[in-house]
Amino acid sequence: MGQSHHLKVATTGLFGHASVELDGEQIQSVLAGISLHLRGGDPNSATLELLVPTVDADGEFEVMLPEATQALLKRLGWTPPT
Repeated sequence: MGQSHHLKVATTGLFGHASVELDGEQIQSVLAGISLHLRGGDPNSATLELLVPTVDADGEFEVMLPEATQALLKRLGWTPPT
């Protein structure tokens, strides 16, 4: 089971934009989607789909993540490689 975090999702109308906060930080700019599981008797859970570009490439690359993505992953328990 994952760590517990405070998640706030607010939408504006049927086709409006969503505001998504994780532990008080806006994260919608790094999300492709979010799925919520809210069922009586079960703990609430959310699956966050991060924006990841689709690219075909073959070679050696230095891989970097945007600061917003790194910050979100760190809040979720990720430790960056050294």
